[in-house]
Order: sequence, then C-alpha cells, then structure tokens
Amino acid sequence: MTLKKTIRSLVLVQHHLHCKIHKMFKLRQIYRSEKGFTLLEIVIVLSVLTILSTVGIASFSSGSKAASVDGALNDVVSTLNLARSRAISQVKPAECEGVLEGYKVIINSKSSYSLNLKCTFSNTSISGYPKTLPDNITFNDEAVLTSFFFPILTGSVEVEKGGANTISILGYGKTKSITVDTVGGITVKNE
Repeated sequence: MTLKKTIRSLVLVQHHLHCKIHKMFKLRQIYRSEKGFTLLEIVIVLSVLTILSTVGIASFSSGSKAASVDGALNDVVSTLNLARSRAISQVKPAECEGVLEGYKVIINSKSSYSLNLKCTFSNTSISGYPKTLPDNITFNDEAVLTSFFFPILTGSVEVEKGGANTISILGYGKTKSITVDTVGGITVKNE
C-alpha cells in the first residue's frame, strides 16, 4: 500500500505541477503581446526616418535659396514697373520741387538699388528706398551705377551708363537677367 500511496501522491504532484506550469504559461502570454515591435524593427524605422528627414531638409534648404534669388529678382522688377507706371500716370509726390520729369531706378552698388524722383529742382529718393539685396545675392559688376530713367508721358526708358539695358542678379550659383527694352518692357530670363 505504500507503493500505491506513493504513486498516488506522485500523480497528484505531477498534476499539481502541470497545473502550475500551465497557469504560468497563460500569465506569460498575457504579458507578452504579439502586437508589439522588436528592437530591430524600431531601429530600422528610425534609420529610415533619419535618412528621409536629412534628404528633406537638404532639398528644403536648396529650395529656400532659390526662392531667395527669385524674391530679390521680383523686388527689382517691381521697382522698375513702379517707376514706369508712375511716370506714365504722372504721379507727382509732394517732395517734387518744380516740374516732374520722371522716375529713375539706380543700381547703387552690387547689393543695393533705389527709386528716385527726378524734378526740375530736386532729385530725391522715394520713401522705402534704397533697398538692399539679401545676403549672398548681388548684381553683376556691369550693372553697378546703371540707371533706368522713365520720363513722364513717353512710356519709354533711357538707360544711362554705357547703355547696357540688361542687369543680372547672382546668388547661390544661379543667375537671373532683367532686360528693359526701349519702350519700358521688362523681360526676365534664367541663365
């Protein structure tokens, strides 16, 4: 009978251990989620995101530089158009002493330009001028001291300083040209 008792108690212990082991695996399954990510997957995703953001930042920087050159170009073209339209419409500001003769856009240096009012007794800069080009953007050497005079009523333009009717804006490896024809038409060209 002792053998029977021993076998019986071994079976009970075995059953008890089996239940404990089964319970333990159930608990492990609860704490172990099949929906999570492994460390390797997380590292790969972070690496891909880093590469994509680096490429995105580089292209954004390049686009920003191109936009800066375009913005400077548009400002100069707007100034030329403003001079032309004011000359045609004969807008005479209060600071004009005498008879209004016209408006003049002057390239003062490699980095600045102004819009002047030309009258018989005065030659003054219009409010808001001279303007300065953004950093790393300049006019070409030939443009410096060139001026475009728009006389009233005629709709034409007189180019002073060698008669070069084209000026260029340089920056970040890009060159943009502005050509003013004899009737004041403005053409922009990428080079």
